[in-house]
Amino acid sequence: MRELLAEAHRVEMRSVGEVLMGLEGVEPAMRRRLLNGLRKRLGFKTSGQKSLEEAQACARSGWSPWQLCPICGCQPVDEMTGAPQPVAVRRWHCAAHAGQAAPGDMEPMGSGIRMSPSGAFVEYNPGEIEKERAEAELRERRYQEQLAVRKLEADARRRQKEAEDEVFRRELPPGLAG
Repeated sequence: MRELLAEAHRVEMRSVGEVLMGLEGVEPAMRRRLLNGLRKRLGFKTSGQKSLEEAQACARSGWSPWQLCPICGCQPVDEMTGAPQPVAVRRWHCAAHAGQAAPGDMEPMGSGIRMSPSGAFVEYNPGEIEKERAEAELRERRYQEQLAVRKLEADARRRQKEAEDEVFRRELPPGLAG
C-alpha cells in the first residue's frame, strides 16, 4: 500500500480518495498490471500466480446439506413430495453412482455441533475447519520461508560488514590498528 501511495504522490495525487478514484477509473487489465508491477517490485507473488496448495485451499468449500451427485448432477428428493431433500453425508452420490463414491463420501457428517475448548457448544463445518487448517499451514510455510530469506539476508549483511571492517583495518596506519 505504501508503494502504491508513493507512486500516486509522484503523479500529484494527494489523498487516498484520489488514489481510489484513480484506480477505479482505470480499466481492470491496466489496474491489474499496475498492481502486479508493484507486487513484483516488492517481491510478492502477482495476482494469478497461485501455488497448488493455495489453489487447493481456495477450492475447498464448506459442506452443504443440499448436495448434487458429482457424477450425474441429480439431487436427492423426498419420495413423497418430490421436494429437494437435504443429506447428512460428506459427499452424496445417487443410487446409480453410489458404487463410485470414494471411501468416506457416504459416511454421515455428524450433528454439526461440537464443544469448544471453553466448553460451549458451537456449530462447526468440517469443510471450513479443513479450509482453515490448510490456510494456517500455508501461512506457516510462508512465515518459515520469510524467516529463511531474512536469515540469508542477515548473513549476507554480516559478511559485508566484516569485509568492510577488514578493509578499514588494513587501511589504518600501523600505530592505530588495535
